[in-house]
Amino acid sequence: MLIGYLLATVNRSEIFVKIKSCHVSFFLFSLLLGFLRNVIFAYRWRVLLTGSGIKVPFITLIKFYLGGTFFNLFLPTTLGGDVVRGYDLAIHSEKKMDAASSVLAERIIGSFALIFIALFALLFGQNMIENTQVINVVLIVCISYFAFVIIVFNARIMKKLIVLLKVNSLWNIGKWLDRMYSSLRTFFADKVILGLCFALSIVCQTLTILAVYLLALAINLKLPLIYFFMILPMIWIVTMVPLSLNGLGVREGAFVFFFTEVGVSGSSALLFSFLNLSRMIVLGLICGTIYLFAQMPLPFKKLSKR
Repeated sequence: MLIGYLLATVNRSEIFVKIKSCHVSFFLFSLLLGFLRNVIFAYRWRVLLTGSGIKVPFITLIKFYLGGTFFNLFLPTTLGGDVVRGYDLAIHSEKKMDAASSVLAERIIGSFALIFIALFALLFGQNMIENTQVINVVLIVCISYFAFVIIVFNARIMKKLIVLLKVNSLWNIGKWLDRMYSSLRTFFADKVILGLCFALSIVCQTLTILAVYLLALAINLKLPLIYFFMILPMIWIVTMVPLSLNGLGVREGAFVFFFTEVGVSGSSALLFSFLNLSRMIVLGLICGTIYLFAQMPLPFKKLSKR
């Protein structure tokens, strides 16, 4: 419904004109960066798991990550694929709580990297943005996230919350949260591993921002690169809110809101968001094909055993 509203408020003829002049090569290179990002994310996951004593082959984690990218297309928010790869890891390792905690730890580290990138870009690029509304939104989101992290990692607050839930919970939420919190803290115990995972997150998020920037170049949308480092982290955090499948509509609305605030026309901003959606769908289908193929037993393996 939100996409229909956005289409009704922009110049659709301008969209069709821009589609005809789109540079396909930028789109293809953007796909390549997206796939590379998944591989590096899988390596980050491996580092995190290995530090906690859970050993899973790197190629297996790549497969799980590709599967998560595929199922992201059909599940609520952009976090839906996390449930699938967490389930895959739980089946593979037979450690359900640790599998769930590792995925949550990844998301916390990745989100922290997004906030860091946005604040760093804002530090150097705030003078380039005339509309202070964009700056205010960036700051509000960043401060809110930091408040969330402080609460989560404040043992005193969490213990009080867990005790309260254990007393009043009807579905054993308190016991479940206690186990989850204990498991989660093990993934943050080693500061060296935590630092490496954060550095890998910075690399991955940068690759994703560059991939989306290439889409802007594909439709001749020329904005300073620093804009994308400020705006895109905010859009991705907004799409984590469980309002639609894969953030559909929410993400497109956020694209139009943020990019029109820095001088892009509504039709160009909407086309930009659709191009990004197309990239996600194509990448998801490619990842899904590889994931499903990797799940199938290969005939030559059976023959070699004979």
